[in-house]
Amino acid sequence: MNAALKEWVKLRQEVAANTRLRVGIWAILLIVIFYGLLLQADRVSEEINAYNNQATRLEKILAIQNQEGWQTILEQEKKTTETLQTFLWQADTLGIAQASLQRALNDLLTNLKFRNIRLKFGVAKPLEGAQDVWQVQAQINAHYRKGDEVRLLHDLAAHPNKLVVDRLELHSRGPRMLLQVSAYFKGLEP
Repeated sequence: MNAALKEWVKLRQEVAANTRLRVGIWAILLIVIFYGLLLQADRVSEEINAYNNQATRLEKILAIQNQEGWQTILEQEKKTTETLQTFLWQADTLGIAQASLQRALNDLLTNLKFRNIRLKFGVAKPLEGAQDVWQVQAQINAHYRKGDEVRLLHDLAAHPNKLVVDRLELHSRGPRMLLQVSAYFKGLEP
């Protein structure tokens, strides 16, 4: 401890004797204090912004809460959901979903006398933003007679369950049609 005390006394004498060293130490202390004040100002500014954001959010919530007609909006939402649910396909497993879609597409294509039908299934994936709804895609490659493609599009649009045409390519050689269709299933296990 005696050696530390000697070094402290020596340092104090050096600081007392050297004016530039004193000014440098004071400058370093002022910089550290100024930096601490800047950090504190940033923290206070962030807290004020967070408080203002929460206050604005509370005002919006209170304004919405005071509006009337929530029950009507809820009933309309339930009716819309029920209507949309009727368009969805039902299946317990992915295999049943693909088989159901394959049967429906084969029925549509054979009724319209498409030939050399090749059906390929894409990846089934959960639909973003919709709970328990899966998108199952199928790609159809077939020969067709002129005008049959329009009737097929009409039958797809008129199908009782939701069928969406994602892509349609018509090639004059053959003539061949490449059609990508999506069906939306409810009840599939994840």
